[in-house]
Parts: sequence; C-alpha cells; structure tokens
Amino acid sequence: MSGIAGIITTAHRQLSFWNLSTKTNPPLFSADKRYGLVYCGTIYNAPDLKKELTGYPFLMQSDSEVVLASFLKWGIQCFAKLNGMFAFGLWDTIENVLYLVRDQSGIKPVYYTVDDHRILFASEVRAILASGRIDRKLNPDGILEYFQYQTVHTPHTLINGINLLEAGWYLKIKADTQSIERIKYADFADAVGNDINKKPYDQIKNDVYHLLLKSVERQMVADIPTGVFLSGGIDSSIIAGLLSQLSNSPVNTFTVNFDESDFSEAKYARVIAKKFNANHQEILLKPSDFLNALPDALTAIDHPSGDGPNTWIVSREVAKHGIKVAFSGLGGDELFAGYAHFKRALMYNKYGYLAKFPYVIKYPCGYLLKKIKPSIATNKLVEVWMQNEWDLKNSYPIGRRMFLDNELSQLLTLDVKKDRVKEICSSIAFHKNQVLSQVTLAEFNTYMQHVLLRDIGQMTATIPIEGRLPFLDRDLITYVLTIPDTMKYPLTPKKLLVDSVGDLLPEEIMHRPKMGFVLPWNVWLKKDLYSFCDTLLANLCNRYFIKADYLRQLWQQFLTGNKTISWSRIWYLVVLEYWLEKYEID
Repeated sequence: MSGIAGIITTAHRQLSFWNLSTKTNPPLFSADKRYGLVYCGTIYNAPDLKKELTGYPFLMQSDSEVVLASFLKWGIQCFAKLNGMFAFGLWDTIENVLYLVRDQSGIKPVYYTVDDHRILFASEVRAILASGRIDRKLNPDGILEYFQYQTVHTPHTLINGINLLEAGWYLKIKADTQSIERIKYADFADAVGNDINKKPYDQIKNDVYHLLLKSVERQMVADIPTGVFLSGGIDSSIIAGLLSQLSNSPVNTFTVNFDESDFSEAKYARVIAKKFNANHQEILLKPSDFLNALPDALTAIDHPSGDGPNTWIVSREVAKHGIKVAFSGLGGDELFAGYAHFKRALMYNKYGYLAKFPYVIKYPCGYLLKKIKPSIATNKLVEVWMQNEWDLKNSYPIGRRMFLDNELSQLLTLDVKKDRVKEICSSIAFHKNQVLSQVTLAEFNTYMQHVLLRDIGQMTATIPIEGRLPFLDRDLITYVLTIPDTMKYPLTPKKLLVDSVGDLLPEEIMHRPKMGFVLPWNVWLKKDLYSFCDTLLANLCNRYFIKADYLRQLWQQFLTGNKTISWSRIWYLVVLEYWLEKYEID
C-alpha cells in the first residue's frame, strides 16, 4: 500500500486450489464495489458460511469471495467466524479504511511497516525489504530474542521497523486521519478456565475424534494432487488414517529417509502405509543429497528460525511427485501434551513449594547435579530449581531457551534481561485444573507459531507446495483447551488423542519411542560443513552485538565434543549470519 492518504497498490502471488479461474485473482471486489480484498490462505468453513450468506450474488466458487460477503453482512465480527489459515488486507473505498487481518492460529503471517505517510504490508519480510522504502537495520530486541529462542516473537522481527501482526488480531488503518489501531478479535485463552469440560471421558474421546475427522474433511482438496508427510509417528499416522476413511482412492504418503541414519522411522511409516493401503513413496536420500541442496534451502529462508532446511528438503522431494497439497501432523504434540515439558509443568505445579527452599540449600544441590551429569538439560533443570517460583512464566521459558542469561551475558553486548517469552507466559492466566492447557497456549504463542509454522510456511512456499494442518483447526483447539488435566495427563504419549481414535492405529505405532526427523548435523558441522560454518561464524564475530572471544570459544568447544554445546546452538547462529549477509542487513 502506498500512501495512507488513500492511494492503494497491491501485488499478489499464491497457489490456487478452490477455483483456478482468473476471475478470482486479487484484488477482488465485493458485488457493490465498495470493498477490495487481497488475500492469502484458505477458509475451511467457507461452504458453511456461504449457506448463511443468502442474497449475496456469488459469481464463483471462491473462499475469498466468502470473506467479502461475510464482511458485508457482519462487519468486523466476521473475522472470528472464519475458520482456516488466512492473512488478508481489506480496503473500504468509501471510508478509506484498510483492515489487515491474521488467522487465529497464526498459520499465515502479516508483516508490515509504518511511517508518517505510508504503510507497507506483505506475507514475507523480503517483500518489504525489496520495496527499498525501509532501512535494512537490525532490531536489538529482535536480535536478543533470536539468541534466546532461535526465533523472534510478535510483534518484533529482526528488522527495525518491520512488525509481525499477532495471531487473532487485526489492524484498522484510517487513511484520512492517519490513525492505526491494533485490535484482538479472537483469543484461544478464552477457552481456558471459563467453561471447563465436565463431560465423561468416553464422551470427550468421541468429541475429539469427530472434531478431528471434521477438520481433515474440511481441509481435503478435490482434483488437486494431495499427499501426507508420513513420519510413522502418532500424529501423521492418524492424519493418514482419517484421510483413508474419507477418501475414495488410496492416500498418497511420503517418507523421506536417510540410509545412514541411526534413527530411521521408515519401518513405522511402512506399517501405516500397509494398514491403510496407501500409495506409499519412500524417498531415500544420502547426506550428500541434502548437503548439495542446502544452498537452495538457505536461500528460501525469509526470516531466520531454527530448523527450516529439513522442511525444505522434504517438501521438495514430495513436490517432485506432483503433489501440490501436503497434510502434516504439526500441532498434535502442542495440543495433546506430547512433549516432555508438559509432564514437567505438572511436576512443577505439584511440588512448587520446594521453590521456597533457601539459597544455601538449593545452590549446592544444583552445583552437584551439574558436576554429576553435565548436559544442556541439566543446566536448564538447575536454572528452574534456582527460581523462587516454578510457575509457567518462570519455568516454561527456560525449557525453550537456546542460551541461558549467564551464557548470553558472555556472548552478547546487549542487555539480556528482557524476555519476550516470559512476557507472553505472564499474560496466560493460571487455572489449577488446566495446567496442560496453559502450556499449550505457551507453545502456540511461542515455539509453534514462530519456529514450526514460520519454517513450514516459508519453506513450502518456495517449492511451491501448501501444507495442511488439521490439528490446528479452530474448533478442535478451542474444545481441547477446555479439557481438564485429569483427562489429558500424559502417562503415555498423547493418551487422549490415541484413545480418541480407537483402533485406528496399530499397537506398535501407539507405543513406539518418539524420534523425530533426525539428520546427522553433529557430524556435518564438524566435517562437510566445517568451512562453511567457520567462515560465517568468523564474520558473525565482527557484528557489534557479539563478544567475539566467547563465540570462538563456543565453536571450539563444540568441535572438541563438549556435551553442553549442541549442534543446534551453533547452526542457528550460522543461519543468522548467512541471512544477514544475503539481505545486506546493517
């Protein structure tokens, strides 16, 4: 958009699924020509909303037209009615008002920058940088967050002056008065504590199953090649199973495997593919294939975060088979307490009185533990142990940290006391029977949105392929957040989720160890990628915010096998410097 006074210019590019007609190309105008829309995403409940929008002269089968019709009927209240992944700008030609809107789950991003005369917005940081209308200078708060958490959280980015709109919020920009309002239209936190679910367990299981099945059904796409990223884990296996129940033809499933990996999940994926009679493709790659593709994967990064290249290589291989839409199990762990820190949160809540032990007792205990079992996990556990309270804001951020404060003070010239994740956790109200739901909210508002979703969004977009995420359905999330801890307690991995799908999954899948997509990064950084990493880390040492001696020390400690310096602590710094150089950030 150029000029808040009323001149508006848009450019748009995205994959099309629902309607391939050029009539749907943005900007799209409402039937009365009052409202113009530039839009990215998919509204999964568009068919349901359309039934309520009788009287609107629909011209095409387009969910973007449903957005316009909904705004005409309900105004800003329509934003909360939209169930899907979306980001859009809506221009009122009469009132000279622009609305920028982001979906409640935070799947689609809205980046923007504002000065006295202009607002620019886009779904990518590089699009705003390419405008040439913003100085390419670092945001000190963003840099601190990146070193703390391998990402930057809303509303910050790494670039000074470029902001990221929060999930479930919209901007209202009045051109005539040049005023801007940030307004929240929906918040998953409202589901916690207000109406705790008191249904019996069997009914809750049944509700979860049908909500998840409905979510998968909504996200299915007709006449478009569709597949599933199948790891053989619980989440992706459930998605594959539900798709097979709903589809009239075999489901396409894909597993990327490395023959040198000690943690191959291929055997589990084969079990699922056989059970559901899937059209299964096992894509075998050598580490050299990945290393050769790494430059392209790094080039695809729009805003740095921790683990993007893995997603890029999987998406590229799946796209080679003609797939345009790929289902993922992302969100299952966050929603159904699949990570170890959910258990720890319950433990901290139960034994929180121990936090009041005096320092003279806590310090020697922590010191002894670090001597006996040196590791990153031990350092974090001791850090929590030393807190005066073990509530969410004092325990969760530590578990997600890349570097703790004492390490950051040696690594950075910046004030390291600010903590955006702690601020986010402080805003989440405590409810004694829903500790797990509070951790879910913390996950959604931090790691999931700003690492997992950022990675899958920016990496799939460059292939291009679109990810579908049934676990992030608005109705499913809202319901699961109302369920008390006694129903979700993770005695076994995601017990409520597994119970809800009955005998859908084979026994060996339900109780298999959690593995994840593992690549031999630890070896690569010391051998194949040594020169690449060494050069970029040397360049990073010249940045104003870095204490070079300590960074060199970290690099050498990693190379010599220090257990407290993992490959991930090194790699995300390499990615940062690569990105700073590529986009010529000052």
